[in-house]
Amino acid sequence: MKTRTLLPLVAFVTALILGIMMIWQPASAYAYSGSCPDGNGLFVLYYGSISNPASEDSILKTITSKQPNFIIFGDTLEGRSDIPSYVHQSHGRAIQYIRLNSGNEPSDVVDAKITQAMNAGYDGVFFDETDPTKISWNTERAQKVRTFGKSKLVLVNPGIASPPSSVFDYADIVSVENQYNQKLPSDPSIASWRWLAVQGDPAKQAASDAKEALNRRKTFQSLGGFWYYSSNYATTGATHIELPPWYETFADLVEEQPGPKCSTS
Repeated sequence: MKTRTLLPLVAFVTALILGIMMIWQPASAYAYSGSCPDGNGLFVLYYGSISNPASEDSILKTITSKQPNFIIFGDTLEGRSDIPSYVHQSHGRAIQYIRLNSGNEPSDVVDAKITQAMNAGYDGVFFDETDPTKISWNTERAQKVRTFGKSKLVLVNPGIASPPSSVFDYADIVSVENQYNQKLPSDPSIASWRWLAVQGDPAKQAASDAKEALNRRKTFQSLGGFWYYSSNYATTGATHIELPPWYETFADLVEEQPGPKCSTS
């Protein structure tokens, strides 16, 4: 009688434990492991105007001559199919900037820009001014990008060094913007290539030469990140609309460094 009584109890407890294990996941187990942009460790953020056709733009020629892994282009260029077409010739990825205005931009406006950019051949979207607390809204925008292909990249910029871990449930890469010298949240489930820092707005915080930019990149990587880029230093304003005069030197220095470790999720 005792054995028969215990068997149902053991079965119930076992089922209960298994159910809890299926529901509960540790904070480091993210639903989305990211799509790693394999290649060299160079990326560029350039918000300047681009000649039409893009193949005739002298600055873009200089940028692509160093074969950056991906290039983030400024607003209003989402309909320019000649831009990603030209970037693809140097085996790079073209990423379109879309401003979210802290999640207050109308969904239909954002979705229309996503559709236009994806139909033009862009390889992903850089969502600026992301509010990381609006998880469902951000997830919907990311899913919209990936309906055009699982390899499409989603980059988000909450602009803080310690965003909530939920951003990695929908973003491939998260930007900390100017916070390159702040230690990132330590979690083995977040690979270094999923972190990005970029400077130039405000320009007074940007690097002044290639050596300083490389040193900042190394600092960022020592703190858990990977991607780093800076436009040129200036006392006022923002300089992302310009290519730093030392870009080619910086690109050569980055080329000597290890690329992203895409085998790690």
